[in-house]
Amino acid sequence: MTEDKLIKVVMVWSCEEEDPKGQFLSMHERQQASRLASAEVIKESSQIPRFLEEELVLSRAQHLTTVLESQCSILQTARRLTQIRFPIFVIVTFAILGGLLSDPIGLKGHINLLHFPLLVLLIWNMTLFMWIGVKPVFQNPLTNGQPGWVLAGFSKVGLWVSQFQLRLIQCRSHEEKQWIVNSLVRFFGRWRSLAGQAIRLQLQSVLHVGAASLAIGAIIGLYLRGFALEYRVNWASTFLEAEHVHSIMFMILSPAAIILGIDFPSVQTIAMLRAPASENAAMWIHLWAVTCLLFIIIPRIGLAWAVRQKASAQLEDFVLPLDEPYFLRILAQYRGDGISGEVLPYQCQLDPSIIERLEGLCLEMFGNSVYVSTRPPIPYGETNYHVQVSSHMSLRVLVVFDVATTPEQEVHGEFLQCIQAQIEGWTSEASLLVFIYEESYRTSMDQQRQRERYQTWKRFTNGYGLEPIPFSVTSDVNGLLPQAAATLWTTRSQEVP
Repeated sequence: MTEDKLIKVVMVWSCEEEDPKGQFLSMHERQQASRLASAEVIKESSQIPRFLEEELVLSRAQHLTTVLESQCSILQTARRLTQIRFPIFVIVTFAILGGLLSDPIGLKGHINLLHFPLLVLLIWNMTLFMWIGVKPVFQNPLTNGQPGWVLAGFSKVGLWVSQFQLRLIQCRSHEEKQWIVNSLVRFFGRWRSLAGQAIRLQLQSVLHVGAASLAIGAIIGLYLRGFALEYRVNWASTFLEAEHVHSIMFMILSPAAIILGIDFPSVQTIAMLRAPASENAAMWIHLWAVTCLLFIIIPRIGLAWAVRQKASAQLEDFVLPLDEPYFLRILAQYRGDGISGEVLPYQCQLDPSIIERLEGLCLEMFGNSVYVSTRPPIPYGETNYHVQVSSHMSLRVLVVFDVATTPEQEVHGEFLQCIQAQIEGWTSEASLLVFIYEESYRTSMDQQRQRERYQTWKRFTNGYGLEPIPFSVTSDVNGLLPQAAATLWTTRSQEVP
């Protein structure tokens, strides 16, 4: 997936969620985009294979982006702001110039071996390389190492630019402006969440190139000034003797000496350079230039390339969260063929509105073509229930318990085990959801008592590897969908990775 396609999906996703009733982006335009995407991706069939679902979402987002940006150019501005990349040649130019203009030696042309101008650059870079190596040990896996303040600042700048442009437009209603602002807030926040790691890696790549360029500029500056000035080198120290200085210099510069074919100065030669004595610094500049090439420039360029490749791979390999409620609704009209759903109220009398809501949840989650049926309440004590679905169809079971009843292992536990055994032995794909119906306690008991009863059921069902979903007449399907997607029990969900 390209970055541009992902940005368009996030933009459309944000705009649609902020306009659920189709006031600003009409339902007709949304359906038209779905039809066009369907014609492009799945041609004649009404059902879509799972591997093409993402392509359909991308195609639909492409069509809706065109509609949105034709109606509101601010959205196009916001989308382009997320794609702004500081030109790499600008970074390189300024870094090289910075290195060239820095003159740590000065007009006297005197260089101390123990305080060589490039030594600070080398120490800084080697320290950074060591930190890169040990950082994963100290890094919080939940934050994934993302510099939140950088990404948050980026989002705020993009939002400010978009709001400034919005103020210049007088012809839009207050409601529409509010929709645009809310959509942009959601867009930048969601983009930061989904692509923050890739953005961070791209920034790291630029910084690595800048650091390499700074070292190159400093080296070029030394050589250029060396044509007009004579650099002299010696050393002086309160605590170190010639043997110590020789050991330090040999450890740092010996690889460069080998590459240049130079015999490294002996201890006696180093002793002869003790201040006030000195010699021409040309050889030492060559050694330091090659050392910086080996330990700063080449590693930095290599890291920049590797990090850039990792960032590109993350964006290309990004998989849309198709189990999110938004995508479930888009894909519902193409899903559900060959799937049968059963709602099983156990010792629980459900109102027609609750049945309608549960069946609607099943359709939104698994597809509009799912055949859903709600069975009569299963009486207390029934533990050997068999689902009434043909074995060649995929199966979705929604078990409903009343929070007012007390869970019993010999009754409710055996019933759940019976259903789980059928799902495990099902010839096609099968899954299970457990709901705790709280309506009987919602009006007659205080919230604390209701929570205690739910926790009792939660601990009980957890013992069977199930996570129950609380719901009542006031429950919103928008909130139930992500919970259902996260707690769906299948045979694969029990496999140990």
